[in-house]
Amino acid sequence: MKVFYPFLFFLFLLSSCGLCPKKTNTAAQEKWLSKSIDEAKKDGYFSVDMYLYEGDTVYLFEPPCCDRFSELYDRNGKLICHPAGGITGKGDGKCPDFVKKAEKIKSLYRIDNEKR
Repeated sequence: MKVFYPFLFFLFLLSSCGLCPKKTNTAAQEKWLSKSIDEAKKDGYFSVDMYLYEGDTVYLFEPPCCDRFSELYDRNGKLICHPAGGITGKGDGKCPDFVKKAEKIKSLYRIDNEKR
């Protein structure tokens, strides 16, 4: 009987809302991403790439030149940080480990070399 109570407690913890996986609206995510890529193309961004960073899918938007910040967004379109760019080229300092820890999953958009 002593084994049964911890098992029930464990099941209770698993069923509580705090432990449930977060539900996401993939349709809204896809709409945000599609719209953002279209805007990036119009603004002359060189690339939009998908990465895995700190266990989450993120999107890196690379600007066309120089001192402009790159932009790193989470899957819902919330700006996380600017990992590169600016006067120092090191971004805003909010995610200095991005270059070392992020794993590129795939390119979603890349400008033709002829247009650079």
